[in-house]
This record gives sequence, C-alpha cells and structure tokens, in this order.
Amino acid sequence: MAILTKAQAYAYAQSAGFGGTSADIIVAIAYAESGLNTLATNTAGNSAGTDRGILQINSVYHAEVSDRWAFDPGGAFLAGYRISGNGTNFSPWSTFGSGAYKRYLTSANVPSVPATSQVAQATSNTYPRGQCTWWACERYKQLTGYYVPWKDNANGWGTKAAAFGWQVSSSPPKGIPSILVLQGGVQGAGGTYGHVAVVEKVNADGSVYASSQNWGLTPVARAQTSYWTFSPGAGVSFVWANGTGSTGGGLFGTLIGGDPAGSVLDQIHQTLVDNTGFLGIALAIDEAEQFTGYVNLATSAYDVAGIIRSVGVTVGDNMPPVLIRGGLIALGTLLLVALIVKMAMGPVTTFAPLAKAFI
Repeated sequence: MAILTKAQAYAYAQSAGFGGTSADIIVAIAYAESGLNTLATNTAGNSAGTDRGILQINSVYHAEVSDRWAFDPGGAFLAGYRISGNGTNFSPWSTFGSGAYKRYLTSANVPSVPATSQVAQATSNTYPRGQCTWWACERYKQLTGYYVPWKDNANGWGTKAAAFGWQVSSSPPKGIPSILVLQGGVQGAGGTYGHVAVVEKVNADGSVYASSQNWGLTPVARAQTSYWTFSPGAGVSFVWANGTGSTGGGLFGTLIGGDPAGSVLDQIHQTLVDNTGFLGIALAIDEAEQFTGYVNLATSAYDVAGIIRSVGVTVGDNMPPVLIRGGLIALGTLLLVALIVKMAMGPVTTFAPLAKAFI
C-alpha cells in the first residue's frame, strides 16, 4: 500500500481510537509528515535513526515500533494513538509544533473520494444470520438499496468501507442512513470483533439511536433486534455509501413522517430490480415473507409522536408479509381441497357418445 486517500486515512485513525478533533489533527499531521505515503522514509537531517511510514515514526526514539508496524497504516496509527497519549498530545511530531499541519485541516487542501450515485455494492448478504454484521448489511440494504461490498469482522468495517470508496467519518451524517462501527471494548462492544449497528436516528445532542442484533443477548436470542443509544467518540466511526441521500421510510414510513425504516414493499421492488425471471420472483416472495418485527422510533416512553410513528411503521412493514403469506396459505389450501375432492369422486365417464349410437 502506498498513498492513501483521505477517507482511508480517517478510517485507520478512527480504528486506532482517534475521534473527533483528534482524528482531524492526526490525519493532518500524516499529510504534513508524509503526504499520506505509507512507505515514506526520511533520513536527511536526522542524526538519530530514520523516520518511517505515514506518521514518520522515528526508529530510535520509538524503537519499540517495528518497521513492519511503522510501514503498515493500521499499525502506524495504533502506535500514533499510544505515542500521542490516546489522542491528547501531538507534540512528538515536529509538524504539529511548527504548525505545518494546520494547512491540511481544511477540506479544500485534503483530497477526498468524490460523491457519486454509483458506489461499490454487493448483490446479496453473505454474512451469517444472527450476527451484528448480518443485520447491519441487511438493514442498510432496506434503507438505501445497498448491500455492503466487503467481508470482515465488525471492527474492520471502517477500513474496508474507505477501501471500497464509501464515506467514513467520526460523526454521523444528517439525513443520510449510516452504519455505526464500534471498535472492540468501546461502549460495550465485544473486545475481539467490535460491533456494527445501523443508525435509525441522530439525536439533538449528537448521540445516535441505532438498531442491531447480537448485542448483549444470549446465543438463543442473538437474532433479536434491539435498539440502543451510542455516542461519537474514540473508537467510534460511521460509514455510508456515497450518493445515498434518502432517509428511506418505505411506503408507510413516508406517509407518517419519513422515518428511516424501509418497508418490505421497498425491499420487494429492489429485489425484482436486481434480479430477473423466476429467480427474481422467488427472491421477492422470500423477501416479502420476512417479518421485520417491531420498529422503535420513540426516544423515550413518553414520546407519543414517536410511539405513533413506531406503530405505523411496524404495521406497514409487517402487513405485506401477513397478506402474502396468508394469500399463499389460502391458495395452497384451496388447491389441496380441490385435489382431495377430485380423488374422492374418481374418474368421471360420460355415456353421451354411446347413447347417441343407439338412437
């Protein structure tokens, strides 16, 4: 890997633990130090060792950081997080002390991935059911029509999203569905694999109300969807597909307030768009028979408007499965009854031709 994009650098920084202003500063330092070149080296003017990698970590002053880590962006930012006192002290970098990093803090000087309606996406959800990754992939598809195109544990989604051209940020976008990525041990996430959830609502205080599966539940109940509030900060990032600007809402969601809860009808339509022939019909029927469960859009037990919207969206999203499954059962029952009646009556023989011959 050589020169990173801004989005990729932010993803590595946030995965290492930087968040908010500290992520902005360390990425700006990386620009000033190496131009985001992960293989950069500098020995000129240094009497002590070699400055290595994207953060130019010195081989003498930080001999504990191996070349392998210094030249690997993930390892470099992890080392940088420790060197900076968990994102609180950037004085070890000369470009911070001189102020050279400041010119890279403005977005005008930072190259970015251009927004586009054509983004990388998968054709199906291949994550195992019951895992937080499966739910995040499936729910995001409901809201935007996009399956995530990468395969990785939850804690790697920020880095993979940047690599596939998706947007990555330390704060949630407003009016655009996004996926919350928690590093291991952050705000209750599993220490090994982290956690991902789908942002259902951005609260006024900047926190997010997100849906997920396999969160604090027993293995038997891990496929249940639960809703929790999380806050931006260290080890937290948000990813979303470039060009997605709709908040979803589906058929009933749009009618009752446009909340991000894509309806089953939207899923069926997208499935038929993505697939043709009998495969598309079969997949659409399978999609239509999936019950979404209760969608909680209320911010508290006293949020009457939120409760009303929750009931409306839940009824709207679960009505198609009820009608379709009920219709299929009724049709199957009628066919079965007709078959039984025909078998009971036996073959019917008409004697009309024989009678006509004797007239």
